[in-house]
Amino acid sequence: MTQRGWSILMGCVVVGALLAGSAAAAPVPAGQQCSLATPAPIFVQTLHPECCTTISSTTTEATCDSVSYSADRCEQYNGGNQCAWTCHCCKPLSSSYSYAYCGQFDSLGAARCNAVWQGTACTWTCR
Repeated sequence: MTQRGWSILMGCVVVGALLAGSAAAAPVPAGQQCSLATPAPIFVQTLHPECCTTISSTTTEATCDSVSYSADRCEQYNGGNQCAWTCHCCKPLSSSYSYAYCGQFDSLGAARCNAVWQGTACTWTCR
């Protein structure tokens, strides 16, 4: 690889790192644009503020929105007493099981959800 090629590659890596950690970064000089698009950080790509709602009078909805990138993170925030994840399709059949427990089967589909503990723990209900 030539020195110029190496410089462009390293410039892309540096700019990519800056973009991943910051909303704004210095522009790449003309003629040296990166050929690979830099994706947004994963936690920004997977926010679902509609799914993480406050369950505490001392916690604002904006606080729960800010931890809305996974069911576990939402429901475990500050000891689990602040926010609840409401977008589960796999829901508990009784109070013996939590939404977080049944929700872990969401990505595995309805059949797996309905089969947990021979069908006594969770059921697939998308509304």
